[in-house]
Order: sequence, then structure tokens, then C-alpha cells
Amino acid sequence: MLYFAVTENPEAFDAEIHSRQDLDVLGLAIPQAESEYAIAELELRNPRAAIPGKWLHISEDGKHLFHGELSVSPRGLVGGIYRLEAIGRPADAEAQKVAAAEALKGPPHWDPLFSNKDDLSEVLAGHGKVPAWSRTDNSLSVVDPIGSAPALTLTPLKGTLDVEADEAIPASASLELEVEWKQLNVQQHSLGGRIGRFETMTHSELAANWPSEGAALGGGATVVQSSLTEHEDEREELSSEYELGVLQFDPGWAAAGTDPRKAEKRAFSCELDIEQRFEVRRKERCTVTLSAGVQEIAHAGETEVETIKLGDISARSSARAWAPDTEYSEGDQVVDGGRLLETRQDHYSGDRLNPSDWRILGEPSYISSRRIGSFFKTDRGQAAIAHAVERLRARLRYAARSVLVSFDCAMPDPDLLTHDCTATVESPDLIGGSATGRVVSYSLHWSSGRRFASVTLACAAGNGLASEVAIEDPEGDVPVAWSRVDVEVHNEYADQSGPYSDGQDVPETFIEIRPQGAPASDFEQEITVPISGFVSIPKQVILT
Repeated sequence: MLYFAVTENPEAFDAEIHSRQDLDVLGLAIPQAESEYAIAELELRNPRAAIPGKWLHISEDGKHLFHGELSVSPRGLVGGIYRLEAIGRPADAEAQKVAAAEALKGPPHWDPLFSNKDDLSEVLAGHGKVPAWSRTDNSLSVVDPIGSAPALTLTPLKGTLDVEADEAIPASASLELEVEWKQLNVQQHSLGGRIGRFETMTHSELAANWPSEGAALGGGATVVQSSLTEHEDEREELSSEYELGVLQFDPGWAAAGTDPRKAEKRAFSCELDIEQRFEVRRKERCTVTLSAGVQEIAHAGETEVETIKLGDISARSSARAWAPDTEYSEGDQVVDGGRLLETRQDHYSGDRLNPSDWRILGEPSYISSRRIGSFFKTDRGQAAIAHAVERLRARLRYAARSVLVSFDCAMPDPDLLTHDCTATVESPDLIGGSATGRVVSYSLHWSSGRRFASVTLACAAGNGLASEVAIEDPEGDVPVAWSRVDVEVHNEYADQSGPYSDGQDVPETFIEIRPQGAPASDFEQEITVPISGFVSIPKQVILT
């Protein structure tokens, strides 16, 4: 016997309390589709009074069939026949989705570089799972889309069996991964050897203007080592003698007959090391391909290709570490271990981190150094490739459910036909006499004294062969960017001696350093990662 108990608030089912008739129901159907909430569709006589609550429990002889919230209240003439609907959506549905998503955020099935959205379907993309809602306790679980060993064996009612082949399965799938970052290049230039030994008559000015360690020269160049060493044993006194007609400003010189100016030539050598830092735009592509182990007649013979642009790998978080006994506001970010977290709501942290207050954004940093030559060759890049493999595996297994088998049957035990079950249907109309698949939709019916179920199975057209996936090391040329520093000594002794002898001003010796940055063009590299093996998909249905 069916029972319909209406309550003001959601409450746990109790057969003794809820085996009652709060509604005069004439017909009942409880349909549910994969990933959706169960629905109760009731045909009933309009009650003589208002419905005494908002939540509905349906049970049969002590077995709990459904719990949900009434969405429509009947109106109109007393005694008239109306339809009423209840939805098995829990009040905390969104919180359950968030909690399930956060619990699944871990490698290799989740990678924040692909997406750090809270959306459960995005998190499940690398797990190969689908969400499933219980029609009785309204709890959320994530389940395999193909299923495990069948729990039910069903026989279709005569004339109800229908087999429909969905789209052809791709023979293989590829992910083209793209990543961009600004590569930090650090290059050192030793200029001392290029300058060599030099001589000058203006040693005081040279020493005063010599670049010191730590001095910035522009263009990202910095002096990291600097010294100026005189060869004291090579000092040479100089004097200038020329005709009186050259300078006649001082009468005393006219008596002497020559110019008495004195000077000194000194020799130097130096050490001068320049470090130049510059950024170069980098772009790297990696292709990951996986083949599907499906029956040949079922696949399209084509490769399904998807391109995903990964997040910024050079970004680094400046967030502080999580701290106890701290007031946090919505949107605050903290680092906890290797995770970057963001608060969902204002809260006081207390003595321990409460996961429900935070969502995982990703990692504080994705590369240890921006000087890397290839992202996909790093451990973090290999982790991204491993996640790509999981995404492909999930995609191909889901796509393999290409055959839909629908039928009506005598109602099985409702405890077994649920949001998470597989079933085998047996019929001489099927090739091989049977097919197995995950139940992707069902409807339980009580009408005009009949009890039956309508069921649709999604069956995988695999070949049943076992396989393993092996990832080879990526190969590719590492582009290198070079900077240049030009250096030149101006006005050495050879350029000074002539003006000095002629009584002219002696030009100062100075060092000209001209840093030249690397070209600003993008460096691109393409890496192909071959995948040996294929995805093993069970043979749940035979097509030929």
C-alpha cells in the first residue's frame, strides 16, 4: 500500500510516523533522469482543506520511495481531479554541490590551470563521473557513467523494447594544450676582458665616474662586479713643450721660451660584470592523444580535437598564510600548504581551518622559476599532461555510451532501481540476447492498479580489451633569447696626447656601456606527447 505523508519541514523518514494518508492519490509516477532531481507526479482529488505542509514522503509497505518539496498546491472545486508535483531537491543542494566539488579537487583528476571554477560539472570533467541525487534522502553522490557489475536483470514487456544508436564514437580524442608566460631571462656579460688594458691622462675623473657595484644602467642591466686597478709601476710623467707663439698670455712664459705644463699618464685594467634581466613572451603547445577501445562499427574513424588554453603559469600569489583566530572577509585569499584559498563568506577562523569557509583557487605558484625553457618538461607541466589524459579518458568513456536501450518492465524492487545502478536487459530481439548499461532514466508507475517501470539504459559499445596508458617524455627544441651589452672606451691616451701637446683641453677618458635587450618577439615551441595504449571500455552491448 502506498502512503503519502506531508510535513511542514524536511525530516528523516520514519516508517511508523510517515505511513499515513495525508493525500487522496489516484495515480503516481516517480521519474528521474541522470544527474537530475527525482520528481513525484501525483494525480489526486482536491482535498477539502489546505495541504498540511510543504514536504512530501512517499512510501510503500514500509519502503521509502521519495522525499521532496511540493511545488504546486491544487486549487479549484473540492472533489475535482488535479495534478500535484514534488521535486526531490534538498534545501542545501548548492552547498552539497560545492562540498562535492571541493572534495574532488586533487591531481590528476583536477587541475586549476585548466579551470578553477566551482562548477561541479567542470570539476567532474577529469574524473569521468556524473552527479547523482538520491530520491529518498536527497543526498548527492558522484558515480561512474558506465557503471560496475549490474544489480538488476530486467525483462522488457512485449512490444516495448527500443534500441537507438546515438552519434558515432570518436576513434580517438586529442587535447591541444596552450600555455603562455613571460619568461625571465638573466644573462651575465663580462666586460673586463673586452675593455682590456688602457691608458689615460684623466685618471681622477675616470675613477670618480667608474660604475659601482649595484648601479643600474638601464634596459634591465645592473653592475654586479666592478673594480678599477692601476698599474702603478707604469706611471709616466709628461711635459708639454711648444713654441712661444702658441700661448702668450703669461709674460713669464715668454722669458722661459717654452710651456711648462705638467701631466701624468697612468695605465689601468678592470673587472666589470653586467647582469641583464629581461622578459620574453613564451608560448608552448602540447598535443595529447588517446584512442578508444570500442567496436569498430561504433566509431566514426575520426579524432575529436579540443583546444584548451591554460591559465597564467607565471603568476605568483602574494597572499599570506592562513592564520588562526583571525577575522576574514569574503574574497580574502590565503595560502595553506600548497593551496591558494579564497573565503566564501565573512567568518572568524578559530583554531582550525574549516573547509566549508573556503574554496580552492589553485596553487600559489605554478613554476619555480620563470627562467624555464619548457613548461611541459617540468614536473608541473607533466602534471598538466597527466590531467589532460584523465580528461580524455573521461570523455571517451562517456562518449562510448552510444547505444540507448529503452523498455517497460514489471516494477523491480524500488530499492534497487535508483539514481545509481546498472541493469541487464534480456531479450531475443537484442544481438547476443542481452545488453548491460547504466540506468540513465527511469520512471516508477502506479496507475489503475498496475505497477510497472519505464527504463532507459546507456550501453557502452566497447571491445572489452584491457589497456594501459603510458606517457612518453615530451621532446622539443628549447628556444633561447640573447641580450647584448656593447662597451667602448672613449678618449684613451692615444686620443689625449695630441690635444695635450698642442696646448688644447685634454678630453676625459670614459667608458660607454650600452645594454641591448633581446627581441620582443614570441618564442613558440610545440611538443607532441604520444600516448601508447587506449581507453578500455566494457562490451555492454554487441552491435554486429
